[in-house]
Amino acid sequence: MVRQEIDGAELGLGSGLLTQGLKLGQSIHAYVRCNQSFHLFKEARPAIFIGNGSGIAGLLAHLKQRIDDVQYQNWLIYGERQSTFDHVFSEDLETWQRLGQITTINRVFSRDKSSEKYVQDVLRKHANEFKHWVEQGACIYLCGSLNMAQGIDDALVEILGAKQINALRKAGHYRRDVY
Repeated sequence: MVRQEIDGAELGLGSGLLTQGLKLGQSIHAYVRCNQSFHLFKEARPAIFIGNGSGIAGLLAHLKQRIDDVQYQNWLIYGERQSTFDHVFSEDLETWQRLGQITTINRVFSRDKSSEKYVQDVLRKHANEFKHWVEQGACIYLCGSLNMAQGIDDALVEILGAKQINALRKAGHYRRDVY
């Protein structure tokens, strides 16, 4: 998944190339970098997936793997811009939820008129449920923008406290892939 980045009147270097610079059938040389700190936890345990924008790509891969491994205690909290246009992967997500392969999905749209605009708003609203999942051993996966990640970290400290967040990080139960 590639989101076109625009800075002023200029397209982003990578996203501009991938969304407008290449002709159909043209190829490029590229490589995938592995983020060792963002792999799935090997033990079967609940998982909370939090992200925004193109971060859905990393979260979706993890969700798909957990579903293939018959691990269905999954909670997705995901933010986009507008509900009218930004329903990426909705069919898959709704099917997985209908089949009981994802327990809960919370989607928010920052440019819609709603009391919940950002993923951290969802965390705060569902703080008790979030604490319960963490008490049950949930691993937290965060994927998306650096701005969103800071808001999530602030909300997590409010909900769980800095000491518990640090313990989750140290145990490898809070994993991030942010950019």
